Amino acid sequence: MISISSIKGNIIPNVYTKNIALNSTYVQKAAAPSPGFYDKSYGNVGLGFSSDTTDPKTTISDIAMANLTLSVKFLKNKNYKNDLLLLLDDEISNYIKIYVHQITSKVAYQTLLQEEGEYASAKKIILTTEHNEGGKDIKTKMYSYSDLVGLNAKNVSKQEEDIEKENAHGLIEQILDDGTTLLEGILETDFAFNKDIPFLAYVLVPAVSHPDIDETILGNITADILILDGQFQNQGLIFKIAPTLSLPGSEAGESNITTELLNFGNPGDIWAGPVHEHNGRYMAGATHNPDVPHPLLDYDIVPATKFVDNRTQEKIEKNIVNVTKVFEKANSLTTKYKNSSLNLADFSSYKKMPFISDIWLTHDSNLDVQGAFIINKRILIKENSAFPFLFNNIEDMIMEPSKKKIIVKNLLDKAELMRLKIFENGKMMDTISLNGFSTLDNLAYAPRDSRRNKNIKTQMITSKDNFKIKTTEELEEYSFRVYNHNNRIGDFTYKVEVDYKDPTIEFVKSFLPLINKASISVSEIITRAQMQKEDIAKNVKSGFDLYTKRINPDIIELFKNEEGEKLVVMDPGGIFNFIKPVLDLAANTNFKIFFHSPSWSRLGESEADLSNYLYDLACLDTAVLDSLMVLQKFLNNLATKVYDVLNSFGAKPIKISSKAGSEYAVKQSSLEATLSNKVINGSSAGSLHIFEYGYDFTGFISKNTTIMNTIKSDSYNAACLAMLQQLVTEEESNNAELLQGALNKQIMIKLKPDGWSGHVVKVSSNAFSGFNIPVTAIKSCVSLPKTVLDIDSKVVTIENIFTSIIKFNNELFVNNSNRPTVKNSVRKDLDSIFNNFFGARMSDGEQKSLGVLDKILVSGTKAGVASDLDDFDPGQSANKPSLGISPKGSGSELANPNNFLLLSLLTKMLLGQTDLKPKMSLPDFAPLLSEGEELKQMQVAAQEIFKAPLQVKCLSIYDNEIGPLKDFLNTNQFYIRDGIINPLFLCYYWFIHQNLAVVHYLDGFEETTDSFEIRNEDNPYTSGKTKTVKEINMKSPKWNMMSLDVLSKLKSGEKLLCKIVKYENSMYIDNKLARALNLPLRNNYFIVEGN
Repeated sequence: MISISSIKGNIIPNVYTKNIALNSTYVQKAAAPSPGFYDKSYGNVGLGFSSDTTDPKTTISDIAMANLTLSVKFLKNKNYKNDLLLLLDDEISNYIKIYVHQITSKVAYQTLLQEEGEYASAKKIILTTEHNEGGKDIKTKMYSYSDLVGLNAKNVSKQEEDIEKENAHGLIEQILDDGTTLLEGILETDFAFNKDIPFLAYVLVPAVSHPDIDETILGNITADILILDGQFQNQGLIFKIAPTLSLPGSEAGESNITTELLNFGNPGDIWAGPVHEHNGRYMAGATHNPDVPHPLLDYDIVPATKFVDNRTQEKIEKNIVNVTKVFEKANSLTTKYKNSSLNLADFSSYKKMPFISDIWLTHDSNLDVQGAFIINKRILIKENSAFPFLFNNIEDMIMEPSKKKIIVKNLLDKAELMRLKIFENGKMMDTISLNGFSTLDNLAYAPRDSRRNKNIKTQMITSKDNFKIKTTEELEEYSFRVYNHNNRIGDFTYKVEVDYKDPTIEFVKSFLPLINKASISVSEIITRAQMQKEDIAKNVKSGFDLYTKRINPDIIELFKNEEGEKLVVMDPGGIFNFIKPVLDLAANTNFKIFFHSPSWSRLGESEADLSNYLYDLACLDTAVLDSLMVLQKFLNNLATKVYDVLNSFGAKPIKISSKAGSEYAVKQSSLEATLSNKVINGSSAGSLHIFEYGYDFTGFISKNTTIMNTIKSDSYNAACLAMLQQLVTEEESNNAELLQGALNKQIMIKLKPDGWSGHVVKVSSNAFSGFNIPVTAIKSCVSLPKTVLDIDSKVVTIENIFTSIIKFNNELFVNNSNRPTVKNSVRKDLDSIFNNFFGARMSDGEQKSLGVLDKILVSGTKAGVASDLDDFDPGQSANKPSLGISPKGSGSELANPNNFLLLSLLTKMLLGQTDLKPKMSLPDFAPLLSEGEELKQMQVAAQEIFKAPLQVKCLSIYDNEIGPLKDFLNTNQFYIRDGIINPLFLCYYWFIHQNLAVVHYLDGFEETTDSFEIRNEDNPYTSGKTKTVKEINMKSPKWNMMSLDVLSKLKSGEKLLCKIVKYENSMYIDNKLARALNLPLRNNYFIVEGN
């Protein structure tokens, strides 16, 4: 009688999974209507109509198959034949079984394998029971050792002389480095499972159950998880015996420990036995026993090459097929219905983003037009290229932001600008070719002479990258200037057209040679390995094993040791042998991006699926003949389909050739070079009105006017300090160091009526965004027709300009600037204005007129002019305090009683308030809403207050919180005295405190969020997953207020596009006054460049 209990330790070998392949199954699907669809991942639209039907076709079933190859290994020694015969002995063979369990529940798996707990006692029963009931999480197949391929009593019991011959026993032999020989038997089986299950594992249990023993004896249990949380497990751990030969704290002697540890193997040897964890380290053995030495184990994370998910093949091939179908439909149908108003299915999700910004246009005092626009190359290419889905694939697949940025940049760099055209009122002004931009200064001149030439109607100069948006590298910035030699005015429309080379063609073509090379290499390996050769004993031998279909190790070594370019290489860990060209293809980022599908369940899944699928098939240590042939077919199909897609864009195969000198070559196609020259184009338009009059808030600042006006940051800074001089005390105004220091001082502005707390801000908070026109630079900042004012006349001052603007806006085309004095000039202007308003004028030397003028005086008295002006002396202007930038040409000659009276009446007429006090200075001024108003409304109002220019905030400060600013409310500043506007100098109040503008700089573009459904590739008749995409909206620029911080951080050569916008907040600006003195803006777009 054989001792059954002795079998476990001496006879029952371990059972391992050698290979597991997951495969799709197919079913026939009946014809059905083809619904319309939109798949944003491709950027194209496919159309279907209710009358359309598709042919019956094979589709992927919901049931997938797992094909398992199991391995049982025996140590070949003098007793191995007796051991094998023992396993096959009829007396015990019926009691030694191999249980193969498929588990599809994570909870069931964890419960089944736990060492402790309420189910531990039932574990043995469950593992040695066949589970085949429908709907259960465990399914089982049971085998005996006689089911192993090559393992049968007839083979094993051959004569001794035959058994010594190689493979006479029918088992695979493997000779280790130390000379040990292992024999291997193979068992193949399969299981069906639902393709969408989140968990899939297999547990192998060798067991002995006999009537003479009380309990079932289990061998070593092997478990493999293939799918965890919906993800195919493509990595595993390889354990190696660690260099540590002794364990601290062991009770045995160190020498004995060393000897016992060496029985497990030498340091660095791969450990294939059971493993347990102890004190944070892996150790050999199923469980830990402190009395028995266990070697520590190190581990490497390696590709799980014994697992192959062939379902990936279907995904990839289906993905490229779907791409081809989309192109076909796009070519045949999309163009036809592109502008159709048909309510086609899923068209609500279809939204193309603009790829060119607005054209920001302005003109200067010479009436020359300046323009700037920005092109988003990524959106342009994504929306119009041959393979627009590449950008979404990059976004989905590449997780590391820096790597993603580099890939997109490399792709965009290949999108060269072929042509740029600019049109004015439909007439082409300029064409710039690929090499039209100078590498020295980025300027591209029109074909004509760019200098002013009165014989040429229009000239043009264009620049690339004349300014830069800091937020992204996918934008290209352009600016241009159109010289207006004939001083044309009126409405003008400008249009830009751009042509870029399509970079996606080259992107796809880049990995075609790798596919071809990989296909050739696989074919060569299959062909050479199949060649039969005779060994020394005259035995015919193939490179593939008869039973396992795997390549024999000596053939792998032959490939690996060949001279020249290697077909086979070992992985960096020195464990597995791979087909090198397939590894190169699997590692190619462009290849993985192209075949990524956004419908796959999780980010990055397709990259891992595709790479590991190729790794698994290309691993010669685990590959079989069938898997290599699958790989060969897969690579050939990929190459063919990619060529077909490229050919769909107009390229034709030129020739079919074979690899020179090789009988293992595959056919290859060549594409016409013209395919690489596919051009993507786009356009944008803008318009402006050229005026011969207007305000130029930058007119007093020095600038480069070559293309778009460019102001150096130090000049901008100096201009802001010059405007600040008008608001600070005389001490700060006359001392540059104190003036600079004034920026850091604080003031408290009013938020609510007196008695409420204000808001403390630094002087610098708005000093670099709020602009006014400095008094002494007014001639360079205001333009009016000569029919109203000759601004170059010596007698023209701020007063003349002020009254002339009022004349112009009332269409009084009378030029009084030729008068001998300012007093006379202004007086004539006032006569013209009042004659227009009331049909009356005041004659020189007269104190009063009768009729209408009496009515004016009476109405003025009733309006409170006299009471407001009691404290003003018409002659006081002779002693005006300094403005920092001192006004000249305005003296006592302006201040005569008649002018004073008329200016007082004019002031009352122009101001939209009942008295002459600035409304922001009044005690009851409350820009914030009263208590009880909604918080959101108050926050909005507060933001507007904080954005207000310093020129209006300085008139709304608490008395003791004015900082370095003038006390406009309690002192005499000649145009404002104790908070009251002097009507004689309303012009100063207008140009310093009311005619204001705010400077903004372009800081990128807003993002638009769009959600849509991705088409379900497995079942196009059901909804797919919802995807949310953020995209830059080129029609929604982000303009932020300029600040000292932004200006100071501007590096040398860095440029910002800026714009000036009139400040019109009615809390601080008198709208009636602003309407009377309104003029359009000039040079309202310009560039600030760091010094």
